[in-house]
Amino acid sequence: MPPTNRPSILKSKKVTTTTKTNITRSYSRNFEQILKDNGVFPAFYEYPDGRIPEDPRNLDEIKRRAKQRRSSLSPSRFTDKDFKKFQYIAAKAMKEEQVTKSVIPIIEGSSGETKYVCGKIPFLNLQSLVELAGNEKLTPGNPDLYDGAPPEQLKRQIRDELTSTIIPSTQDNLPVAPNFFLHVKGPDGSGAIAHRQCVYDGVLGERGQNQLRSYRRARPKFDMNAHTITSTYESNKLSIYAIYTAQTSSSVYVNNRQEYFTHLIDSCSMNGDIEDFRRGATAFRNLRDWAKEQRDEAIKLANSVMDQIEGEKGAGKENEALV
Repeated sequence: MPPTNRPSILKSKKVTTTTKTNITRSYSRNFEQILKDNGVFPAFYEYPDGRIPEDPRNLDEIKRRAKQRRSSLSPSRFTDKDFKKFQYIAAKAMKEEQVTKSVIPIIEGSSGETKYVCGKIPFLNLQSLVELAGNEKLTPGNPDLYDGAPPEQLKRQIRDELTSTIIPSTQDNLPVAPNFFLHVKGPDGSGAIAHRQCVYDGVLGERGQNQLRSYRRARPKFDMNAHTITSTYESNKLSIYAIYTAQTSSSVYVNNRQEYFTHLIDSCSMNGDIEDFRRGATAFRNLRDWAKEQRDEAIKLANSVMDQIEGEKGAGKENEALV
């Protein structure tokens, strides 16, 4: 066949370049160091120069509340027979999901209102605590259980303004401003990982509480009080921590930055002795109630600021009408 003089047509393929995002998870060995480098510290942290962080100012209040007796755990209500049943249930729970569904409800007791309790939902809507270089990101928080407030308890405009720090999920009807968390591990789970996760999620919660308490203030309000409770349950041990914030002026790392601290409130072996179980369950239930009080107070403070703003706007319009 004789050659033609037609120009050849070359079809070019469109090349699409995708950038891979690397997620640093709590299972990673450098996860805790990343948090430390950015002012998020685990329990019993000591600065490189030997300094020990101050305790939260309301530590005595929290410890007193943790020990407050509950009738639901009295010998007449929670008996030796009940405890033995718990021991067998705990022994049979071999997976994390089994622990969450069969063991934790006994520790919780009848909490009454459970509508605004949630869990196993990644905190994809919350801004990351840490800005990493390049395409690195920290995994979003994802507690096994968390308590928050009904969305309508907080005025809509405040929710819109603070969405990236107080609203964990884009699903509007889920709890907001959470400040009570629990991370669960099965018998083969790692306590170290559970602690990293509970600190990380607790700090996300405390950041939100501070945002509410500082709403529309010229400067954030840091009172050195804890407003968030975070816990772990692993190998039949319940550990409960308080999270609090401070604005440091002489940090070893960076001057004048916001830092978050973790303080152990109590730690109990839950399946060895009935009195230890009562102590742990009492602290868990009491501090869950306490966390709700702190959350309600923070929301009330933010709402009152918005009420004042709306009142001033209304008064201004009335004055304009009179002119």
